[in-house]
This record gives sequence, structure tokens and C-alpha cells, in this order.
Amino acid sequence: GDLNNLGHLLSKQGRFAESEPLLRQAVDAMRARRSPWLPVAQGNLGEVLTRTGRSAEAAPLLDGALADALREFGEENQDVAKIRVKYAECLVRLERPAEAEAQLKAALPVLEGSLGPGDELTRRAALLLAGLEAAGGGERTAKRRNGGGAK
Repeated sequence: GDLNNLGHLLSKQGRFAESEPLLRQAVDAMRARRSPWLPVAQGNLGEVLTRTGRSAEAAPLLDGALADALREFGEENQDVAKIRVKYAECLVRLERPAEAEAQLKAALPVLEGSLGPGDELTRRAALLLAGLEAAGGGERTAKRRNGGGAK
């Protein structure tokens, strides 16, 4: 809806204090009318929460949005891929690199096929994935942090 679109536009401009209340209203309105676009609005709100330092609050919202979007739209859907990238960014901030890497690996082919490799979100996802892989990959990073992995 219009509230979601305006809230998303404001967030893309970095105007998070203005976008958050609009996105919360959009989520509430879409939930009330059982809109199939609810996961998209939740993804936009989750992104704002992540970018304003509230990743712990964003993670369950984005996880639920992803599950609902997968059910509603299917794996190869552009909106599902966009939610995956937003969730991956959140997971990185929560120091969950293996999960973030998995989300990005699922999202990137869909984004490249639908938006193209030159799109801003596609490039952002590719750079984040490359950074995770260069850091030793999510699984190896988690093993190092936990003292070497399974025994």
C-alpha cells in the first residue's frame, strides 16, 4: 500500500525516524486485511530496525516475513530474494555469518535474474556475500568463535 511505499522511500533516503512509524502502520493495516503483501512491508520495517541498531528486534520479524513470503510467492520470487538480503544484513550484525551466507546464496541468483547484476540491491548482496566468503565463510567463522567446531 501507499504507507509501505512511502515508508520504504523515506528509508532509502536514510530518513528512518520518519519511515518507521509509516511502516508500522502499513504492517498493522496489511495484517488487519490479510494482505498477501504483508511480508514485503515487514521486510521493509525489519530493514529500518536493522539499520537503526535494533537487529535483535528485526531478526524475528524478518524470519517470519521470509517464511510468509516463501509460502505466498515461492522461492524464485524477487520479493522473497529482497527479504533474504535484508535478513542477511540483520544476521551479519547479530554475528550469525553462516545463516547470512545461506540467505545471500539463495537470494543472489534470483536478484541477478530479475533485477540484473548492475542493480543496487544485487550489488549490495554480492559484496556482502564476497565479504563473508573472504572472512573464511560463515561456518568456519562460527567454528573459530566456538573453539574449533564439533568434537
